[in-house]
Amino acid sequence: MIKGRLLALVRQVPNSFGQAVSLSQPAGTLIDVALARRQWDAYVGTLRHLVDEVVEVPASEDHPECAAIEDLLVFARGSAVLTKPGNPSRRGEAAAVRSSLENNEGIKGIKLHMMSNMDPQATLNGHDVLFTGKHMFVGLNARTNDAGVECLKRAFGKSLPVIPIDLEGIGASAASLKSLVTSLRPGLLCVAANDVGLEVAGRMADAVGRSSYKAIAVPDEPSANVLSLNSGKWRGALLQADRCENSVGLIRGAFELNEQNSILEHEMSEFVKAGMGLTSLCVFVESVHT
Repeated sequence: MIKGRLLALVRQVPNSFGQAVSLSQPAGTLIDVALARRQWDAYVGTLRHLVDEVVEVPASEDHPECAAIEDLLVFARGSAVLTKPGNPSRRGEAAAVRSSLENNEGIKGIKLHMMSNMDPQATLNGHDVLFTGKHMFVGLNARTNDAGVECLKRAFGKSLPVIPIDLEGIGASAASLKSLVTSLRPGLLCVAANDVGLEVAGRMADAVGRSSYKAIAVPDEPSANVLSLNSGKWRGALLQADRCENSVGLIRGAFELNEQNSILEHEMSEFVKAGMGLTSLCVFVESVHT
């Protein structure tokens, strides 16, 4: 198998995005949609410098959260799974994502699996899936269930360990895995330094062996959601700006001095209000040719 081009799928911000305020936000929280679009434009502009192509999926006014395209697709090692989100109101987002995958000439050789066809009982949000290159960890919660994990196991095969992490069992059924932990580099994780984040990191380590990963713990939970792009080589990383200088310093310290210019900080205030992070807004897909 010969690796091809690296693409980033993103979805535009709808006018209805103002309705996407997370229940975890204080009462009266409002999303500034115009500001969200400016933040999204800057984010996509950065992606264009990191990947070979950015594929923009049009917004859907019927789906206020559709910009969180990560929830709809899981990709690894030449295969992709179009998910069935746990929230029924978001399942209509899948058709446009599927169309973009199937009709883009730049995406070749990918095996696409439809979770809704694999198991009608399966639900899964992509923000609950962390692929480190060596393992695929999946957070079990109110949106992602055991049947969804089994679909990933079938899609990616025995060569990629798919490891469930029970978030409901530690009282974090509302949390998403990647709101608590992301991958910075092969073998290095970024973890929220709160009780839930540290417990999740501990369970991940117990599942694969504590020598498999090192971790950097950051005090600001949203800052733990880092978009670090490792595809054959490290291409760069995006951090959340204007939140926690200590967290940013700890994350930057994981990279070499000559890599600092490839670490870019982005303001994500309006997306944080919707419970979204940097990884939420894109899915990386690598076309392959045999």
